[in-house]
Amino acid sequence: MEEDLNDIDIIDKYLSGELNEAEQQQFKNRCLTDNDFKNEVEIYRKIYEGLEQASEADLKDKLSALLDEYEQEDVLTGNNHDNVRPINWRKTIYMLSGIAASVCLFAVVYWYYQQSNIKGSQYAGSKRPAKDSPQIARVNGGHKIHVQLPTDSGGKNQINPYINSTTAFTSEMRLSANAIRQANYPQPLSYTFNDETLTLYGDPLLGMMKLSVIKKDTQYYLVYDDAVYQLNNTSIISPLIKQNIRINNTGHAIDLKVTVQIAPQQCTVYTTAPFGVLIAPDRAGNKYYFTKQNDKNMLVLQGNFNAENCILVNLTKDGLTNWYVVAGSHVFIVGKFTDKPAPLTELSGVESAEARMFIKRPPVQVTVLSP
Repeated sequence: MEEDLNDIDIIDKYLSGELNEAEQQQFKNRCLTDNDFKNEVEIYRKIYEGLEQASEADLKDKLSALLDEYEQEDVLTGNNHDNVRPINWRKTIYMLSGIAASVCLFAVVYWYYQQSNIKGSQYAGSKRPAKDSPQIARVNGGHKIHVQLPTDSGGKNQINPYINSTTAFTSEMRLSANAIRQANYPQPLSYTFNDETLTLYGDPLLGMMKLSVIKKDTQYYLVYDDAVYQLNNTSIISPLIKQNIRINNTGHAIDLKVTVQIAPQQCTVYTTAPFGVLIAPDRAGNKYYFTKQNDKNMLVLQGNFNAENCILVNLTKDGLTNWYVVAGSHVFIVGKFTDKPAPLTELSGVESAEARMFIKRPPVQVTVLSP
């Protein structure tokens, strides 16, 4: 039985286009040498095609007809499969029938709540349920199924923590609680200075053109916007303390350079986040919506996101608070509350200061001046 289930998973991935080139070639080679496996592939191909056309009422009949067709073919061809491993076709067919019936049941519930014309077997692709459907996604090999049952949430133009809808998910794509963070801008300036590398924290929007590094005798100073800060050799993040002195920052250059790095926005873990975050892969574009799971408020992110390099930040800047999704070098702003998938707006690092706050800037070599 375990071997049968492994074959089912491999065939499913092949028909769904999820095998790489080497795996596809290995799959085709097996079809050439294993007639039972080849027939099994054809049965599943017909099952996928049948799922596209079958309604909830006649789905099991179509699956049973496929089984009868396969058995009748054995009678006509005299293929009794004596020398190959046995496959429990009837058990396999009825197992698939149960899975398909479960999918149909979820879809019928969704139709009932929506009072729309969505049918229980709605699929967008030719071989599998649509991945970009917020109502139905396939269940197999780690994929998820979720059914959204939206009701009147009294949606206001803000995050509503009491949305009355239900969603069922698997837990593989839940964003870690440590990845939900909060930040305030600006923060007090701080720094590290070690091995001729200066890293500045607190204001990721600092302008390099306004910055100078001065060395007077053996002491280094940072001059920014006419303010002078003393730099001490330290690998521990320390506050930048403004000095009540004036230094000529138009002195002559010396044969010494310092690497200056401006750190992205510093964030802390959100200890009491108002919701959890689920990531649902979707090729149709980056979207979001709010829902409930087990009485817990959830933000669902659909799109090309990876839970390992994605964080959600609640940023307060200029008295305004917004949620941002930071995925590597891409920054998105979460819009107003909605219980239906809505587009995530990506911010341009050129036009948006908020985007630049979260993106790591390349280090710059600064020539040290002597007053």
